[in-house]
Amino acid sequence: MITSPPIARARRIGLAAVVGCVLLLAGGCALDAELRIAVGADGGGELALELGTDEALRDLAEGAGLDPLDEVAEAAEEAGWRVEREAGGLTVRTEGDSAEELTTEAAAFVDALAAAELVPLRAPAVAITEEQVEVTADASLAPTERVDELGLSVDEAAVLLDAHVDYAVEVALPGEVREAPGADEVAGGTARWEVPAGESVAVHVTGDMPQPWPPPELVWAIGGSVGGLVLAGLVVWWWRRRRSGRRGSARRVAS
Repeated sequence: MITSPPIARARRIGLAAVVGCVLLLAGGCALDAELRIAVGADGGGELALELGTDEALRDLAEGAGLDPLDEVAEAAEEAGWRVEREAGGLTVRTEGDSAEELTTEAAAFVDALAAAELVPLRAPAVAITEEQVEVTADASLAPTERVDELGLSVDEAAVLLDAHVDYAVEVALPGEVREAPGADEVAGGTARWEVPAGESVAVHVTGDMPQPWPPPELVWAIGGSVGGLVLAGLVVWWWRRRRSGRRGSARRVAS
């Protein structure tokens, strides 16, 4: 028997299970979803998905014999990602030790979370220079035409998502945010986008990379200044010693 790899299975039952549960059960239930990309000072970082369900959704899911968070947790664990469970909530995390590795891990992560009915994040990328860090991605809460398999039109699915799902993307940088076009909140090194149902949002943020202190040019300047002072002191000391020696010789000649 041929089995699918973990990522393929996560793609099939991950976010599809949660979104499908919301779309099918609806009622008065609510789902909070937050995707967070955090970049460290060394260029590596973490990508995390936090899912939170309210009591109404949990009760409806239990009554229908569904537990979408368990489905997500199982798929994520098989894919090798860290999973943290709490009452009514779930967090899935993956990490990268460099900008390139974080980009690769993020691509696999969001690909696994995608579903035929909804692709919440596309093309995440992290680029770092000595002075700047840049994070880009496309976030979406726009259902695809495949929601017809759930008995819904795209417009009907968008209305349900608007009523029952809150989705946000947050990017945390190691330094101050300089540009974050269209962000709903910017504070220090963090920018946050709220993604409306039925729409896509361009996530683009640039910020400063932490610089060493003191900076190299200041080290050289201080070093040069200290070196100059030491050299000047040696010259003065040598000149005074020589002058003192000449005076002593003159006194001996005079006597």
